[in-house]
Amino acid sequence: MRRLANAIGVLFSMVLFTLIVGEAVLRVTNPTPRRNVFRTAVGGPLIMIDGVPTWHDGEEARDHRGDKLEDTACDGTGAFRVLVLGDSIFNGVSVVAEDVASVRLARALREELGENHACVKNLSVPGHSLYQTLAHGRAVLDTFKPDVVLMELWGGPPRTPILNGITVYPIEGSPEDARRTYNPLGLPGDLHDALMTRSRLYEYTVLAMPAYCPKCVMDLTPHEPLLDDFLARVDAVGGEVITFMPAYLFYPLDAQPQKLEVEDAGYLKWIARHGLKNVKLWEAWKGTDPATIRLDGCHLNAAGHALLAKSYMDALRPEVDAWKAAHAAPVEPAPAP
Repeated sequence: MRRLANAIGVLFSMVLFTLIVGEAVLRVTNPTPRRNVFRTAVGGPLIMIDGVPTWHDGEEARDHRGDKLEDTACDGTGAFRVLVLGDSIFNGVSVVAEDVASVRLARALREELGENHACVKNLSVPGHSLYQTLAHGRAVLDTFKPDVVLMELWGGPPRTPILNGITVYPIEGSPEDARRTYNPLGLPGDLHDALMTRSRLYEYTVLAMPAYCPKCVMDLTPHEPLLDDFLARVDAVGGEVITFMPAYLFYPLDAQPQKLEVEDAGYLKWIARHGLKNVKLWEAWKGTDPATIRLDGCHLNAAGHALLAKSYMDALRPEVDAWKAAHAAPVEPAPAP
């Protein structure tokens, strides 16, 4: 009996020592978790919009409150107004200001409509899920009143942002408990929260676990009410939504795994049900060598942003022409002979 007790004691000590070493190693090395996370201590202050934890872009040069992506010089009065929503792809990470697609679009619109008659506001933020993107969009709809919203829809489902302590976890396809907490091990709520906040080892273990419901990963259905509500809000301010689907840039544009993902996730059915204009960039850019436009597997370089700006303008053409016709100066009648 004493030997058994000693063996159990040795085993417990070994497990405890392993856990302590694992915790220390993770805190020192701080590797990238399996799922993306946002920590307020690193990325800046957290912003709650309609109960959704969001943030501004951490790069000062890319902060959407500055004039790099958001046109702060115009309030939209008397202008053709465009709101751009997305994540790092539409934000333009690692691309200088003048080369970002939304900035190019603003220049093109001003050249065509007049210096004071075009306003482009880009609220795309790296790392945002669709939940956070729509929250940022809702926050400005009533004041900005966009004529058109250009909205990025990435492959797969929206990721539900879950806040725990100072960290936001965008979880894909994983059901939540009653307290809106990702708790795959099923621990008591208070214990789970404490461990997620204080133990890097526990946190990384949780983030490395597969979803409870693998088929839910590609199911848009639970998230459709959120999208429907946003469309209704845009319509209420007199605008419309045009959706864009980015391409995987390590694949030929005519052989995209994205095709299956957006179909499986239900995006195409949702788009068709609402009759939205949709631009699949792998189709719009057919014939382009991805190597010439990519920064990495999903982000665009300057040449890619030039192509994206052209796709923006092509998609907007009917709306731009309609705005020009509605705001054309009246033709003075010819003087009587």
